Amino acid sequence: TRSSLAMELSTAGDADPRPRDANRSAIDCEAYPRRAQQCESQREKRSNLLVALSEWALALYSVELLSTLALCTAAALIPLALQQKERPPPQQSIDAATGDTQRVLELLLNNPYVPSAEQIVPAWVLFLICAFIPLLSTLLLSLAAPVPGAVRAWLYEFLLLMAVTYSVIESIKKYCGYWRPYYYEQCGFNVTTGSCADFSAQAMKSFPSGHAGQSMSAMLFTSLQLIGATRVASRDYCLSLGCGQLTVGLSSLLFIACLAP
Repeated sequence: TRSSLAMELSTAGDADPRPRDANRSAIDCEAYPRRAQQCESQREKRSNLLVALSEWALALYSVELLSTLALCTAAALIPLALQQKERPPPQQSIDAATGDTQRVLELLLNNPYVPSAEQIVPAWVLFLICAFIPLLSTLLLSLAAPVPGAVRAWLYEFLLLMAVTYSVIESIKKYCGYWRPYYYEQCGFNVTTGSCADFSAQAMKSFPSGHAGQSMSAMLFTSLQLIGATRVASRDYCLSLGCGQLTVGLSSLLFIACLAP
């Protein structure tokens, strides 16, 4: 009858279309190849995100992280047991005809003192280079191609690398005790007495450079990490140009790109 037909139409119009849309999308994924590829890509992205989150959770909430931090602390404390080598202020004494003694200073060590915040590479830039870039690379790789256990390996290796680098550089600094470029001003050198008014251990830690050593270790770690994640050495990418007369090995270009840091 007309009343029953109208009731059915109204009931159908009031029904929630979402289950029907969900069924339609599922049917589209199965029926149309392009739609199926999109669905598979979406599932893969969700799966990668879940795997990455679980890997970071395992890396940050584990006993291995505590043991790694303990090793890093022990390595960083090693230079404290070493004694700082003290060098006398470099100078030359010249006896003038008037009987006075004039002192000639080393020009390379007589530069004005520059605070850390006003240097060419301030402390925050060094932190950005040595910490942010490697951790960002680890985060992106864990999202793009998650591998079980990779985040923990990368994170713990990076922490140990930076701790050992600091320990080695600081130990060599104390052993060498070479003057900084602003040595005279930092130690309060007195031209009359020919001695420093205040001994400063930091004034004798010029070699080796902490900025160069820390940044080199961090960027080398990032390059090796990218090389291992992309598996450049195990694949041979070739691109033929023209009629196949010119072949470019993309693996070499990718290897060079990984060395960019």
